[in-house]
Amino acid sequence: MKDQGVRRYISWYEKTGDDFIDDEDLFGIKLDVLQKLFNVDKSNPMYDCWKIKGSHVAILQKHLKHIINIEKYDYFVEAESIDKT
Repeated sequence: MKDQGVRRYISWYEKTGDDFIDDEDLFGIKLDVLQKLFNVDKSNPMYDCWKIKGSHVAILQKHLKHIINIEKYDYFVEAESIDKT
């Protein structure tokens, strides 16, 4: 049996038109940190899509190469199931 994992990443979209631009994996950030950052219960696995606001940027930026620009794009923390092999 394969282990199931979760890929957590940010995705960004045009502010006008809502076209998808790109995504990038979040590395080195734990679920409990994201739960605290987005003020969600510890029982919530955060599989939904979470909009990144200005107050989130400083913490998330430490875990990305892409420079977050919330003036230019709309950003979201997302998750998807992956197989660990």
